[in-house]
Amino acid sequence: MKRLQTFFLAGLIAITPAAVTYLVLRWVFFTVDGLFGAPMDDFINRQFGFRVPGIGLLVTLIVILLTGVLATNLLGRRVLAYLEGWLQKLPLVRSVYATMRQLTDAFLQKDQSAFKRVALIEYPRRGSWGIGFITGEVAGGPVGLTQGETYYNVFLPTTPNPTSGFLLVLPKSEVRLLDISVEDGLKLVISGGVVVPDALAGPDAVLEAAPGSEGPTRD
Repeated sequence: MKRLQTFFLAGLIAITPAAVTYLVLRWVFFTVDGLFGAPMDDFINRQFGFRVPGIGLLVTLIVILLTGVLATNLLGRRVLAYLEGWLQKLPLVRSVYATMRQLTDAFLQKDQSAFKRVALIEYPRRGSWGIGFITGEVAGGPVGLTQGETYYNVFLPTTPNPTSGFLLVLPKSEVRLLDISVEDGLKLVISGGVVVPDALAGPDAVLEAAPGSEGPTRD
């Protein structure tokens, strides 16, 4: 039984990454293929009498590439800017579009300008720490918090999908700023802590406490 348990555990460790990769890629394939797949597949089937698996994925990739071509030339940028301005004038659409645009810029643009700093916050309980990103500051008084105190807007992402998470408004005194880049912070979150930046790996890792805080303690 011990040998069977050893073989089973070894097989589970070996096959799990491949199986999860297959399931993720399969989900991505059918999700993207479904964007344009059904109408294109019906059209080809009516015209030629056969179906083409993956035609929706192919059309989606072509649309993305053509949009990229537009976005990299002067005329295309003007067209996209006009469309973007039109979307931002629609009452409900503009809120969703602006939010998704900022998230896209944060995760796909090299400067990650939407995220200011990487932070360490005590969440979801005392003694448990989560990795978050400073997205801005807010005054306490206008939002019903302590008058005269400034708070951080902290985006707390989920692992391994950092595009979802929670928005926390925390006093500066409860936030620890990590001395690492936003890119390294994203790697840390996405990898589930496997990819640790050099600045945090050693015993001399420096954590910058927010103004007015005591900073984290070490054993």
